[in-house]
Order: sequence, then structure tokens, then C-alpha cells
Amino acid sequence: MSLATRRANDLNAARDILVASLSKFPREAIIYYNLACYDCQLNRIESAKQYLNQAFEIDPNWRLHALEDEDLKPLWDLLGRLE
Repeated sequence: MSLATRRANDLNAARDILVASLSKFPREAIIYYNLACYDCQLNRIESAKQYLNQAFEIDPNWRLHALEDEDLKPLWDLLGRLE
């Protein structure tokens, strides 16, 4: 649902859907990863870094996706330093 909302060019609404889903799915890395993407595109860089770190903590495999994801381009230089 959030992806469809995003494709309708409403990142804030898509973000709100994902934030609301965190309480139901707190261990789903993809939710944190997508929140990082949305926040990056909304120029919320600090928040994007935090969400990306949470995604990596749950599933380190997301780091490989992040290195090629254009939505995260503003963070590419930092990806090696995110813990």
C-alpha cells in the first residue's frame, strides 16, 4: 500500500503508512529500509540514517541493496560507516 501511495508521488503519505505499520511489524527490515528511502528523498537525512541502521541491524543483507538504491544516493558515502 505504501509503495502505491509513493508511486502516486505522495512520499509523506507513504511514510505515514509505514510508520503506522511499525507497531505491528517491529522486526521487518523492509519497513525500516523503505522509511530510510522515503526520508532520504524528503531530505530527512538524520532520520534516514537511523532507519537504515535499524534495517541493517535486523537484516544485514539490506546493506547490499542500499549500495545500489538511487533513493539512498545521498547516503552512499556514509554507508560504509553506518553501524
